[in-house]
Amino acid sequence: APYTSDLVLTYGLKVKDIDNKRYAFVAVFCYSFTGGTEYGDVLILDVTDPTNIIEISNIPGNRPYDVDISGNYLYISESGVFPDIAGGIKVVDITDPSDPIEKGSWLLADPPATGFDIAVSGNMVYLAAAADGLRVIDVSYPDNPTEVGYFNTLYGTSARGITLKESGSEYPYVLVASSNNGLMIFQYVKPVGIENNNKYTVEPDMHLTSYPNPFSSNATISYKLKEPGKTVLNIYNIQGQLINTMVDEYQESGKHSIIWNGNDKNGKKVTNGTYLYKLLTGTTSVTKKMLLLN
Repeated sequence: APYTSDLVLTYGLKVKDIDNKRYAFVAVFCYSFTGGTEYGDVLILDVTDPTNIIEISNIPGNRPYDVDISGNYLYISESGVFPDIAGGIKVVDITDPSDPIEKGSWLLADPPATGFDIAVSGNMVYLAAAADGLRVIDVSYPDNPTEVGYFNTLYGTSARGITLKESGSEYPYVLVASSNNGLMIFQYVKPVGIENNNKYTVEPDMHLTSYPNPFSSNATISYKLKEPGKTVLNIYNIQGQLINTMVDEYQESGKHSIIWNGNDKNGKKVTNGTYLYKLLTGTTSVTKKMLLLN
């Protein structure tokens, strides 16, 4: 590809045969030392003839790092672009490699949250997310990936490498390479989350909803906290940029609601489109979508 940046790196690579042709899916990260510009794409290459590799399409992204494939879907981990865009995952339909279609996305918390290695088994995506540890995302509905569990590594510890090993049950063992902690082994245990030797679990059901959806002026976001604690509710655009922080405080357990009037953090009305609202507590996070139609 004709990249002109000072630094061009390739990370994740997967190969898949589709309709008697062989395709390579390559995550590419670019950096320009002048101005510190960061960007990247996932390239889709026809490698049927290794002596004549042809780029047939690309998927723009926010510093894509790794890729995995399951069925007709490509799963992309993204490192995000500091300081504006958090990392996360994208789900892309690659039934026609020349016309990839993004179906859904899921974001980590505020930047500089970063996605590194990614692995898929069944309807579960496992993401090594640096200091945010291991994240488990349910992609049963590709247009609405939902986090169902996680294990936070200790401060200063970065979860980077990840691989899966069959366990003889529905959910595989998850092997994570982590700085300071070395090799960590987990297993997702439905429905409550990640379990390790200390029986650390997560319960993701927080009854997070927005009404009406779609909305034209105001949307009421409601949720239920099982335990009291620090609570953050953020609004993002579909590119993962933080639009507004609706809640950032200690809250008691029970039901809560807040109204978003469609303004950004500077009080300016946002444009029509899809927005993500993400609720974070000390034990879990849930992200859902809302549609603004003026």
